[in-house]
Amino acid sequence: MAHIICIAGQKGGTGKTTTAINLAASLALQEKKTLLIDCDPQGSTTTGMGINKQAPLKDLYHILTGNASILKVMLNSRIEFLKIIPARFKLIHIESKLASISGAEALLQHRLKPCLDRFDYIIIDTPASMGFFTVCALAASNQVLIPFQYQVFALEGLVQLLTIIQKVRIKINPRLRISGILLTMCEVFRSMRSQINDDLPANLGQAVFETTIPFDRRLQDSVNMALPLALIDLNAAGAQAYLKLALEIICKMPPTPAPGRVFQAQNR
Repeated sequence: MAHIICIAGQKGGTGKTTTAINLAASLALQEKKTLLIDCDPQGSTTTGMGINKQAPLKDLYHILTGNASILKVMLNSRIEFLKIIPARFKLIHIESKLASISGAEALLQHRLKPCLDRFDYIIIDTPASMGFFTVCALAASNQVLIPFQYQVFALEGLVQLLTIIQKVRIKINPRLRISGILLTMCEVFRSMRSQINDDLPANLGQAVFETTIPFDRRLQDSVNMALPLALIDLNAAGAQAYLKLALEIICKMPPTPAPGRVFQAQNR
């Protein structure tokens, strides 16, 4: 049964999509069967994985509208163990159609059921807001990973995000837990960690990942090249950090493979 990890953040620019792409790639490079889902109408994860959004392909819109099964939509990537569900801007139209319907937030959760036994990890990237698509992703997940750049505005956004997570846990998804807070675009020294622990609300300092993601220009280069950094420069600091994060997550959430599962996807 797959561990479903939602990458969520109230504030943009904290490395959320970069984390989704590079964490999924790093898990796959560890030969963990991984599915990366783009749940953002902007489709940044889709672009960041080198998928041509102008090509005639099915995406998350077709899954949520019931016009295609998730198994028919997932695409192969350049990494053997990594599959992708793309998204394009037309996804935004679903919000107006479904947001007012009771139980619509659980739609993604239901659509994921056919593939839960086929993967070790499912990574869901979300918009930098607490709107309908983020709630859908939280409802479908059992873990939330929060990329966090240590600054005042990010702390304010974190409090808002924690409020939404708690509401989703109470009303929709009692399985939802915070897997950890990931410090991004920084080098965290031990002298800073106690200060960060004091500043984070509700004793969340204990949930901070040991792994931190440094500011690495190669990560931005990889975005421009539409590839995970590990496929460009495995020895880059950012690539090594995400590989370390993947190992930390595997240690915390070891795979629980289902007997006889099949790992297939559409070849595109």
